[in-house]
Amino acid sequence: ITAEVTEIPEGIQFIKVDCTNGSESSQIPVDLFGIIKPITSKKENILQPNISESPGAIIPGSREVIEPEPIKKFNVVVLGLDSLSHMNFIRVMPRTHAYITQNLSALSFSGYVKVGDNTFPNLASILTGKSVEELNDICWKDRLTDHFDEEIPGSY
Repeated sequence: ITAEVTEIPEGIQFIKVDCTNGSESSQIPVDLFGIIKPITSKKENILQPNISESPGAIIPGSREVIEPEPIKKFNVVVLGLDSLSHMNFIRVMPRTHAYITQNLSALSFSGYVKVGDNTFPNLASILTGKSVEELNDICWKDRLTDHFDEEIPGSY
């Protein structure tokens, strides 16, 4: 990647950024970035149904009935286990790991490391990209109240 604009090829989902002083032995991993591509065509837009494709639409001049493609719905469950590393989970629960990865199409966050001693700081950092301290400053500006501000990243 140069100082100029670099076009990312189709199909690339992640970019790893390394810094180096010219030799491969001095590479320092800096960051990983997920690529989010905007929806460009009606076929790709799985969240918005196409009104013209209502159930039972008939092609003019034909008796053929067009059945619309079902709208795909997202179902995301994030599972965070306290005091259990990724490798230890695979080692002590191999059948559970095999079931969720093979039957439930689970994705494993390999390479993520813990940032705190319990679930909240670890999942908060994955879901929002902020540390607990940063979330306290952003979400609970007024320490005298129990409610949080709507500015929290990732809150829906």
